[in-house]
Amino acid sequence: MNLSKHVKQEKERFLITNSSIQDKVFPMLEKISEREAKLQVSKHFPWCPFCCFEHLKIDVKPERKYDYVLCGNCGAKWEMNIQDKIRFVKLIATSVDWKGKDLLEKEMEPKFWQNKAWLCVLTRRTPEKPQ
Repeated sequence: MNLSKHVKQEKERFLITNSSIQDKVFPMLEKISEREAKLQVSKHFPWCPFCCFEHLKIDVKPERKYDYVLCGNCGAKWEMNIQDKIRFVKLIATSVDWKGKDLLEKEMEPKFWQNKAWLCVLTRRTPEKPQ
């Protein structure tokens, strides 16, 4: 047995026996159901974080590595990795008015986008009623 193969085997054996490291290095390969994934995504994306639109297109397929959320109003698009939970969310297309350009291609925690969506809704201006 050559040295590199031996080192690789020892490393794998160490990681497998050390469960706290194993969870970080070898995340669950089984994806949750499509229904459960959509529920998790809709929880983290109740509205678009940029335009506050509430009818986002959630594109989840169990056989794919990445899943997507698309805002039909402003055009923003996110890519996410869902295993047993949403691992990360990455903005892959900004809104038509370039909102989020500083966040483009950065992997963020799902909670970041959930908070941003809530902030959008809480700070948006409601149309004034005519008197």
